[in-house]
Amino acid sequence: MRGLKTRASHFNVALEAAANGLEIRNGMTSHRLRHTYATSLMSGGMSLMGVMKLLGHRDYRVTLRYTEITMETVGEEYHAAITKLETRYRLALRSTEPAKLNPDQALGAIIRWVQKRAGEEPEARRRAEQLVKRLKRIREDVGDL
Repeated sequence: MRGLKTRASHFNVALEAAANGLEIRNGMTSHRLRHTYATSLMSGGMSLMGVMKLLGHRDYRVTLRYTEITMETVGEEYHAAITKLETRYRLALRSTEPAKLNPDQALGAIIRWVQKRAGEEPEARRRAEQLVKRLKRIREDVGDL
């Protein structure tokens, strides 16, 4: 039958022959097969938009009617989401752990902070200089440890 359009009846005869001997409640139709196909694709991980394009739908709501989300898919998606959340929070917890302290760098940062905030008045400047001297001695002592 070259060059002729395939009719729906040809598909139905082929489908009936393929389903012969299978126990399918209410029989198999091309429409039910289309629903099964769409559900299988969604369960396999294909996106709703991908299934929509494949089936030739213009509106995603039509595709939603064609697909059924199986409990297996719900379980897999739940597990994937929980794993993703656990990883995210595990990474967040790790990032809040204190960094290894380098005393020399820390004391150097404190010395610079004190020097910047010494002010202009002579008494504040003198106290800041004394503090900086003590901090530098502490830094040397810590370095000797």
